[in-house]
Amino acid sequence: MDCVIGSSLVWLSILLHCILTALSASHTPQTQKLEGQAWLDIFNRSKCQPRWILLNLLNEFPQFSDVLFKPPCVSVQRCAGCCLDETQSCFPLQANIIKMQVQVHKIKSDPEFTEISVIQHTECECRPHANITLKASRLIAHSGDKKAKKRKRKGKKGKGASKNARSTCPPCGRRRTLNSKNCKCICELSEERCKHRGRTLNKERCRCETPRS
Repeated sequence: MDCVIGSSLVWLSILLHCILTALSASHTPQTQKLEGQAWLDIFNRSKCQPRWILLNLLNEFPQFSDVLFKPPCVSVQRCAGCCLDETQSCFPLQANIIKMQVQVHKIKSDPEFTEISVIQHTECECRPHANITLKASRLIAHSGDKKAKKRKRKGKKGKGASKNARSTCPPCGRRRTLNSKNCKCICELSEERCKHRGRTLNKERCRCETPRS
């Protein structure tokens, strides 16, 4: 009986040794595959290029601060990414205007559908930080205007080109100034100005509001 038990223990130890040896061999550096990405893949994914973002409509159209958009944000392509030179940033080179249908809710009024024009970037480039002014000859809105294309072919500059460049940015409402670099409207009001009037600043709507009790 003792001989049978002894032989069983021997075979069990041999079997256990084989299992452990197989497991250790499967985790050796020679058989392990390193997961990662090549430099070129990382560069292509992070470089300056049009990317899909969620655009807040109230921030994009502050002149409609008295209405609610549904959906409150839309998906568009805007320039973003990294530049190889740290002194440069990603800026739009070309853009077009696309139409989107959204639902507008006004106070004491039934919701209604309306079309909005949103800027979508189609081409980007890296520029120095100091060069924050977009040149009319570089940023072109492709909205299907044949006259604008004709002016571009003839190489005309001046009022026509300036007007074409400005058309790529929606107008800002009251108390806001346009940043031509990124087509964003900047609120001119400050917290101190609102506090002086006994109110608080609503940065999203750019207006002084009475604090709620």
